[in-house]
Amino acid sequence: MKRLILTVLLISISLTTNALALEVPSRPKGRISDYTKTLKTKEIQELEQTLARYERETTNQIAVVLIPTLAGDNLEDYSIRLAEKWKIGQKGKDNGVILLIVKQDRKIRIEVGYGLEGALPDSRAGEIIRKDIAPYFREGNFYKGIRVGILAIIEVIGGEYGTTQHKTVNPSDVLPYFFFPLAVFLIPLFILLYRRRSKHGMGESSHPTYKMLEPSRTPPDDTPPGVIANLLFRQIVERAILATLIDLANRGAIVIEHSGFTFHIVDYGKASSTLEREILAAIFENDTTIDLRRMKRRIYECVRSLKKSFKEEAVRAGLRDESGEETEFGRQTAAKWLPFRKYLGQIRKLKDFEEVRSQWARYLPYVIAFRQDRGFFETVGKLGVPMPNWYQASDATEEATQMVSKHYFKFWYLNFRSIMNTLWEHQMATGDGAYVGSYLKGGGGFGGGGGGFGGGGASGGW
Repeated sequence: MKRLILTVLLISISLTTNALALEVPSRPKGRISDYTKTLKTKEIQELEQTLARYERETTNQIAVVLIPTLAGDNLEDYSIRLAEKWKIGQKGKDNGVILLIVKQDRKIRIEVGYGLEGALPDSRAGEIIRKDIAPYFREGNFYKGIRVGILAIIEVIGGEYGTTQHKTVNPSDVLPYFFFPLAVFLIPLFILLYRRRSKHGMGESSHPTYKMLEPSRTPPDDTPPGVIANLLFRQIVERAILATLIDLANRGAIVIEHSGFTFHIVDYGKASSTLEREILAAIFENDTTIDLRRMKRRIYECVRSLKKSFKEEAVRAGLRDESGEETEFGRQTAAKWLPFRKYLGQIRKLKDFEEVRSQWARYLPYVIAFRQDRGFFETVGKLGVPMPNWYQASDATEEATQMVSKHYFKFWYLNFRSIMNTLWEHQMATGDGAYVGSYLKGGGGFGGGGGGFGGGGASGGW
């Protein structure tokens, strides 16, 4: 009799449990699944674009799921069932992440695949929920909370499985097959672009005699690197902002602390222009210290206003007119800077590095402004250069000897790129950049190969 009662009890519990288990929907084609109709169509498209591009570059897959309620189901159990059914991540890598939002229950879960648990541990996932996502959710801004959360996840896991490798194509293998059709199309296009160069700045590709220019080792005038960056590459505001901050550091206005990659204002008076003061006010607000995470969030939030500030500075300097077009003086100024830009671009080919060794910190903001940072860091990182005055090293020995080792250059490069990539993603999604929509093509399918989820992740609420 007791055995019969026990059997009936177990069956009842099982039926109750199954009744509470929320059904997992079929795997969708996209990466954003909003079953609550919270996000606008444009917002979903922008998030899809960001995640599609990131997946193509790293093979890591991130999915965002919004559901109304768990209806009594357990958050962790449901997220694992969701992950296993949708098989987020690449087969054999288990490199998937799910951001699950339960709107009515006010719950958030970041579920992490086995392959990414080392890069995104539970403590870090919990911090992203508390500090990056929940504050915006409490304000009712779900899109921004999701976007900032996605960018924080991307920042942490980065390219855990590396970037997608592409085969290098030898031009001689393909040139004969389509050279003439291309020539018919491209020659008129190049003529058109050259005639309209005033609208887009005079980068090296638009300068008719760039290859004939003699490289110059010194800047031609005292135009700030951020202003030059905005003049040559008007759309790339993030580089102009970062170049300005490093230029201010060279002039003693800012120091950077290794721990947390923290920026400190030490002499606000060194910000000599209206633009520089506006940048410091926008990034630091009323504080004098800001870490990398807060800096990225602040730049993300004020990029539009700073883009306007750069335009106004260019107008004040006579480089652009009120409509934003280059003036004749602006075109002449841009042309003057091309020899110096060419020199920085050829640093890795130099035979004598003594001047680079002594001047590298001075060159750095211009290298960032001119989009030449990767080759510069790779080359200078091997030279054994003096520690810049604006950096507070973590290693007492290195700080005492004032020499920079390779790992510092890698650390700087990764953090600088982290700042710039966040803004680039923001520009891509909002239409501020020049490349909107170009990376949606060839996105490929989503999910279907991964799995490998077993409780790694974190939960929270708002």
